[in-house]
Amino acid sequence: FCTGQITLADGTLATLGGHVGRVYDDESVDFSEWSFHRGLYGKTPKGYLAGKLTFRIVPGVSAVDGTWRWVKHAGAAPVAPYPSFAINGTVIGAKYHPPTTGPAISGLSNAFHNSWLRFDGPGLGAGSTLNRVATWTSTNQLIYYGPEAVTLSFRAASGALSGTYRDATGLNLKFSGAVIQGQTKELVIGAYQAAGLSGGFQVEPR
Repeated sequence: FCTGQITLADGTLATLGGHVGRVYDDESVDFSEWSFHRGLYGKTPKGYLAGKLTFRIVPGVSAVDGTWRWVKHAGAAPVAPYPSFAINGTVIGAKYHPPTTGPAISGLSNAFHNSWLRFDGPGLGAGSTLNRVATWTSTNQLIYYGPEAVTLSFRAASGALSGTYRDATGLNLKFSGAVIQGQTKELVIGAYQAAGLSGGFQVEPR
């Protein structure tokens, strides 16, 4: 049996649960599958999240992968700025190993400004991308030196990261993500919200 909590790009929280299929062998790769469906946006659902995840090791990429469909029907709150949509997405994930020593992602240099905060999508002001440098310390503290007002919180026990970004132009972002370990280049992957709009967020070695 598998359970999980999903934070969608618009900030919606959804809990999932269900039985995982038996383990199969496919060309010497062990895998098992989990199909799920979850109603969204109220006790009488006005949308849903559904898909299938495959638990298997893809070296340098992931330990779980799959696809899902995310649907919001007209009338589901909030009605703006996305009154309705239907999105097909690709999923990857990994088992998280809390660090005993050193940073939770590999590839970071032992120096100031050793990581990128990257935002990609709408609501970012003059452009569709925003890149800022930060320092990820050996004790898993994230430090931003300004001049923008940035908060960064990383929970080494779970691999979850969250924060806020605000600058003099009035840009105000809220973001969150999780460490994906085991990739060729390990990352934090997540999403941001800005005035109801949402886009992609990640942290990577610089």
